[in-house]
This record gives sequence, structure tokens and C-alpha cells, in this order.
Amino acid sequence: PRFSFIHIDYLSLYTKYIPKRIEQTINDHFNCEDIAMSFFVSSLTQAKVPLLANQWSISTMVKLTSPAAISQTFDHKSLRDKCVNDF
Repeated sequence: PRFSFIHIDYLSLYTKYIPKRIEQTINDHFNCEDIAMSFFVSSLTQAKVPLLANQWSISTMVKLTSPAAISQTFDHKSLRDKCVNDF
């Protein structure tokens, strides 16, 4: 299993202030909410662009897999790439 931790304040801000265009993209393309959250928190904290798992796994040669079907679809990577580009 994979886990993620985030402060509850960010969740509250995300649900109240996420831009409508981004919210619509999330609704249209299931599986983009984690990417949106990364960019949203990054913008709030004025941190560097978030490290995306694909870039990290490629540079470190670590294979990220999941038995869950959502990441096993043929278009999973292209859909997530589109989310990153849209955001």
C-alpha cells in the first residue's frame, strides 16, 4: 500500500479555494487530484515545483507499481501527464 500525509489545513484550503478550472479537470480526469494538491500546496508555500513521482522513479531507477487497477490502464501515464500540463 501507498500512503500520503498532508496537514488538514491544506485540505480545507484545497476544498474552499481550488480554482474552478482545476476542479473541473479533476472531475473530468479521475486520478489527477493528487497532482493538483501537490501544485496547490506548492503555490501556497512558495516552494519549488513538486517532485513528480515519474521523474523521481526514472532518475533513481526505482519501479513504482501498484496492484490497483487505476495505475494499470494503458493510458494511465498519458492521463497524468495531461493533468500536469493542464495545471
